[in-house]
Amino acid sequence: MKTRIPRALGVLLLVAGSAAFSQEGEPSGPADAARAEAAMNDLGGRLKTALTAKVQADGPVAAVGFCREEAPKIAAAVAAERGLRVGRTALRHRSPANAPTRWQEEVLEAFVERATGAPPASLSWASRQDGVYRQARGIATEAACLTCHGSGIAEPVRAAIAASYPQDRATGFSEGELRGMFWVEIGKGSDAGEVRP
Repeated sequence: MKTRIPRALGVLLLVAGSAAFSQEGEPSGPADAARAEAAMNDLGGRLKTALTAKVQADGPVAAVGFCREEAPKIAAAVAAERGLRVGRTALRHRSPANAPTRWQEEVLEAFVERATGAPPASLSWASRQDGVYRQARGIATEAACLTCHGSGIAEPVRAAIAASYPQDRATGFSEGELRGMFWVEIGKGSDAGEVRP
C-alpha cells in the first residue's frame, strides 16, 4: 500500500478556486470542479440537517437507523438531481457498502499523510482520467459525530451499531480528526445518477 502513496500525493491538489490538473495534465475544468463542489456541499448539508433533526426528535440511537436507511437515499437523490455519482467513504468505514474503491483508498491514504496540521475539510483532490472527472474533499469529525463515532459511546448506541453494523470500524475518533471524505465522479456512466451508499 505504501507504494501507492507517493503517486497519490503527486496528484493531491488543493482546489482553491482555480482549475485543477490531473497527473496527466488534463485540465479538470472549472465547470466540473464547481459542479463537484456543489454536489459535495449539497450532500453534506442535507445529511447534517436531516440527521440533526432525527437526533433531536428521537434521540441518538435513532441516528444509527437513519444512517443505515436514510443517508443512502439522500446521496442517491443528490446524485440523481445533479447527474453524477456522489458519496462518502472512509478507511475506517462503518458499512462494507461504503468501503473505498481503489482510487478512493489512495486519496484517503494521501489525506491521512497530509492531515497533520491541516484541517480535514481543507484536504482536496481532483483528477480527470479516461473521460471521468473525480474530486474528493476531507470530512472532519465534529463534536456531534462523537456520539456514534467517538470513544465514549453510550451503551444503547453501541448496541444499535453492533446490531446494524457487525463489521463496524468507525469508532474511536476525536473531534477535528479526519473522518473520511466526500467524493464525486462525473462522466462515463456517472450521468445516470448512480450512487454507492
